[in-house]
Amino acid sequence: MPNGRNFSVAKLWFRMKNAPPGRRLMAGLAGAAVLLFLGVVLFRTPSFSQVEIIRIADKRIAATVAQNRPAPLRSALIKALTELSKIGKADAIEDFAEGDDAPAQQAFRALLEEETSNPPSPKQIAAAYRNLGVITSLKDTEQALASYKKAVVLDPDNPEGWNGLGFFLERTKKTAQAEDAFRKMLTLSQRIDDTKNQSIAANALGVHYMNLSYSGLAKNYFQKSLTLSTQEGDIFEQASALENLGTLALNDNDLDSARTYFIKSLALYLGENYLYGIAENYSHLGVLSQKKGHLDEAEKYFLKAKKIFEGLNDRGGLALQYNGLGDVERARADPKKAEGQYRKALDLFEKIGRKQGVAMEYGALGHLYAETDRIEKGEIFFRKALALYHEVDDREGMAEQYLNLASIYQARDETGATCAAWRRSRALYQALTHAMAATLNQWMAQAKCVLE
Repeated sequence: MPNGRNFSVAKLWFRMKNAPPGRRLMAGLAGAAVLLFLGVVLFRTPSFSQVEIIRIADKRIAATVAQNRPAPLRSALIKALTELSKIGKADAIEDFAEGDDAPAQQAFRALLEEETSNPPSPKQIAAAYRNLGVITSLKDTEQALASYKKAVVLDPDNPEGWNGLGFFLERTKKTAQAEDAFRKMLTLSQRIDDTKNQSIAANALGVHYMNLSYSGLAKNYFQKSLTLSTQEGDIFEQASALENLGTLALNDNDLDSARTYFIKSLALYLGENYLYGIAENYSHLGVLSQKKGHLDEAEKYFLKAKKIFEGLNDRGGLALQYNGLGDVERARADPKKAEGQYRKALDLFEKIGRKQGVAMEYGALGHLYAETDRIEKGEIFFRKALALYHEVDDREGMAEQYLNLASIYQARDETGATCAAWRRSRALYQALTHAMAATLNQWMAQAKCVLE
């Protein structure tokens, strides 16, 4: 544990009590001497340094959050752990670092339940709910959402509450409500001239619209976030906005712009020695190089990212690099090696229980089999991916698999089945207000499908 702080009087007593009888006297004398010498220091320094808190937050984010870029609520988690440190809950932070969130949650619940002659104000209670929400979010999204809902009722003028609410509404597929929350955050931040939270809100809205394939709108918000975060001197928000601009450009096949953005983001993360951001940008550059057909360069970037994720023991990040290496081998027309890399990614995702990752690998294997004249096997894996996306209610993933199945039916000249798959995909994209729905309308019209 950080600086040897895995120590408390309770833990020392437990070890003494359970020691063999012959050692108890010696343990007691030694313990007394230690406490006499260090007692004052121990009780005066129950807190963690900010560097230690940041490292613990990043460790937990990497272990539990299924996403491809630094967590949007990273700063909220750091703030919650800092508050635990301030109120002397060092043991709760130690437990949190090892994956046990219960003591940290209980510390914030105790603040909510405490009856004193000076009851906390609504703003203080709201802060406790925000802290409880972000701690809870690593394992229970619904509980986190409930906490943030209470926080915005108690403190409706706090932008951070709306940011957390928007994030968890987005995660639970409440897309329109999430957009409203992020817009509320932006409006409040503008009203109080809070440049930092304006930047965060603009970035969140950009991600929201990027996920819906509204590229122009997303780009405007990312650029607004970049301008504001540069003005504020917020390195992490600058790097995040640049990374998101790069991802958007990559999605739109503007590879030169994407490379520029990723290189700038990488430089900022390197300057801060933020390993997760560094690894993510190497991974993005790998995807970009693979798209350009620079396969050796792509492989080098994926291997660089892989090495960092291995060092961080981030199996989710590691799995994504195996997926990228599989794409490289697929582009090299080596299906055997490609399948081997995809299977490694699949195995890791299965071990950590990340169903969306498993579904992604089923989809990758489906494409591989379909492209190598194993269409029936490809269809089986697309259906397996579809079933998993149904299970986790990932509607965009479901829509994509219906598109993949449509490509199988189209290759067989099965017009009716192709139109039916497109129709299901379009309905899902329409429900998500996704721009892909308009593209499907065009395809269906060209193929003379019945639109309704």
